[in-house]
Parts: sequence; structure tokens; C-alpha cells
Amino acid sequence: MAPCTDIPVDRDPPATVTSLPVNAGASGLPTPHILLTTIPAASGSQIPSVALSPDALQQIIDCMVRNSGARSSAPSSQSSTVGNINYVREFIKFDPPAFDPSSGDIDVAYDWIRDLEFVFDLLKFPDEQRVRCAVFKLQGNARNWWRSVGSAQEDDGESPISWEEFKDMFLDWRCPMTLRHEKEMEFLNLKQGNMSVEDYDQQFLRLSRFAPEMVDTQSKMVHRFVMGLRKGIRGLVAIQNHTDYASAFEVARTLDECMPVKTQPGQDEGSSGQKRKHQRIA
Repeated sequence: MAPCTDIPVDRDPPATVTSLPVNAGASGLPTPHILLTTIPAASGSQIPSVALSPDALQQIIDCMVRNSGARSSAPSSQSSTVGNINYVREFIKFDPPAFDPSSGDIDVAYDWIRDLEFVFDLLKFPDEQRVRCAVFKLQGNARNWWRSVGSAQEDDGESPISWEEFKDMFLDWRCPMTLRHEKEMEFLNLKQGNMSVEDYDQQFLRLSRFAPEMVDTQSKMVHRFVMGLRKGIRGLVAIQNHTDYASAFEVARTLDECMPVKTQPGQDEGSSGQKRKHQRIA
């Protein structure tokens, strides 16, 4: 290879400097100008070379980045819309219940939230999609309610409503605090009485959601359940010191089948009526 000193650079004409605008595209940003240094082609070449200063090169890169961001905003929005639709499609495959406020039953509102959460947890939906899908299943006056509260949140410029916030807002609307207190007292006073253990269990689980702080652990739940059982069953279940609700319920149900109720209608459990003969359990 010939040494660099042999290149006849002194025969080429001098370089020229030209000021050119850099197209800013549709971004609406100011159009920068850069200096291009044109070096004439060497002998026998048809194409001259262009040398960019570091500042000029940086201007071009910055402009390209800005234009790229402006062009990609629309596709990003479209991608977000497609993602939302896919979440809704997966949601409706499970045929989740709609909420119609015409019933006015406080339990219906709680059951609706419970059924939706079962699907959301199964599909591992994020908060934003949980709220969107829940709103999709509102009917009648419930949609009018959400239109008013949802618009108020947007007008205030607040961050998107979380699922927990949606539940609180929804239950405050459908279940006034006075009704919740009534249900809580009903739970505190719940006794098995003449019910079967299975019926007692259903009432216990239905009403326990109105006193969540009393059943927020397995031990609390078992204690409250056992204390509400009939006297003959209660003692036999209590001495086994169950640590989970399922096992306590199963033992109570088995004992209930072995010791059917013989108390006459209107007769209290602790009254001096006919006594039950308990079968000894091996």
C-alpha cells in the first residue's frame, strides 16, 4: 500500500461550505440549519464526499428522533386500543354477570363484585382493565351513575380509578352504611339454631363480608363459626382446635348428620324441653 504522502491531494480544487436546512417534517418544530463541507471528488471520481461537523451531525440525529416520535404516536394509540379489546374478549368468554340496579338487593351488589373478581383473578387482569370490564357490564341506571362519577374524576384531572377505588365507590352507591351496619349486626347475632350446618354455613359466609375485620384470618373465622353452632355440636368441634375453616365445617357437618335436631318449633336450644340423646362418636 502506498504511503499517505503519495496521495495527490494538492491537485484537487478547494472545498466549499454550504448552509442547508434540515427538514423537520410535520412535527411543527423550528427548522435547523447545518453547515455542509463539500469536498470535491478525487481525480477520476464522479461523486464528491460530504463531511459533517459534530454539531451538524447531532442536529440531524435530534431532528430524526423528534420526527420519529411524532410519527409513532398514532400507531401506539392503535396498539393500546387493540390491547383493550383483547382484554374485553377474554373477559366475556367467561360470561360474567351484568349488574342491573333494579333489584335493589344489597347482596346482589356484593355478589356481582365477588363474581367479577373471580374472573379477574383467574385472568390476572391489571387494575385498569378490571375497571374497564366492570363498567362494560353495568346496565340501566348503573351506567348513568358511572357516567356521572367517572366524568367527574376525569374533569378533576385525577389519575385513573383503581379497582379498589371502584369497589368502594360502587358499594357506597348501592349499599348505604346504615344497611351495612344492619347486616353486620345480623352476622354478630347469627346462630345455627334449627338450621342444618350447611344452611348455617351459607348464611355465615354471606353475612361475614359485612364484618371483614372479624374474619380476616382463618383462626378468627373458625372461632366465630364454631361459637354459632348448636350446643351439642359446638363442644365437639371446639375441642379439636381446628386451624382452618374447611376442616371445622366438615366435622360440624358430619356431627350434624349424626345428631339431627329434635327441638320442637318455637323451643329454644337451652330450654327444658325434650333432651336429645347424643350418639357417641368413635
